[in-house]
Amino acid sequence: MTNTLCKLTWNAPKYDGGSPVIGYYVERYIVSSWSSVNSTPLPTCSVSLELFEAHCDNEFRVCAVNAVGVGPPSKAVTAPNKGEPVSLNE
Repeated sequence: MTNTLCKLTWNAPKYDGGSPVIGYYVERYIVSSWSSVNSTPLPTCSVSLELFEAHCDNEFRVCAVNAVGVGPPSKAVTAPNKGEPVSLNE
């Protein structure tokens, strides 16, 4: 990791609603709303993202996707420092 990147990791959900998870959307909190950082579901439980300036909160959450649709978001986490890994596992 570098001063401008953060690696997010998470576990697959314990319950998939009866349909296998096909990917994940990662969301970032910007100004006053959540915005997806990927346009198609990520196939793995990790991603490296560029961080905003040091004075900005870098808050993230993840949603699993299956054939039924997009699941509820995980608990949000804030990247503690630039270059450190962040776990979205509860």
